[in-house]
Amino acid sequence: MMISEAVETKFGQLAGADLTGYENAVNVVMRQISAVSGLPEHLLGIGGDNPTSADSIRASEAALTARAEARQGTFGRAWQRVAQLMTAIRTGVDPAAVEVSVQWADPSTRSAAQEADAIVKLHAAGILPTSYALARLGYDATEIEQIRAARRGDALDVAGLNLGSVSA
Repeated sequence: MMISEAVETKFGQLAGADLTGYENAVNVVMRQISAVSGLPEHLLGIGGDNPTSADSIRASEAALTARAEARQGTFGRAWQRVAQLMTAIRTGVDPAAVEVSVQWADPSTRSAAQEADAIVKLHAAGILPTSYALARLGYDATEIEQIRAARRGDALDVAGLNLGSVSA
């Protein structure tokens, strides 16, 4: 609130503060963080409002993905050893005799549609069996069995067979 004792005083709107200097300083710091950490700028919120294409996002994440894959190899051996020791303690066997493996998720960013497309193509080429393809799509063992049973039922329907009416 503004107060003046003079009758002829007029009040108006004060000019807004110019924050571009502050914004530029923050952008410089964020770009330095990106350069030092190897994080792509879009993960730090740097950039325009327009989203970049999926291919350019993947390209910018290539170094980060490579680092993650390298870490998976390093930490995978350590976690494998931990699992061997845990199993050996629980079962009372020699840790070297315990067979375990560490399975990491794919560190690259692919959409669900891209992942499904790749799996369907591998299945169509005969590289992946149906049950494995369904597991890669995220279905659990119970769902896979239900899908397989439904497909068998569909095949019987197409063939015109009704197993309920077959007599011995």
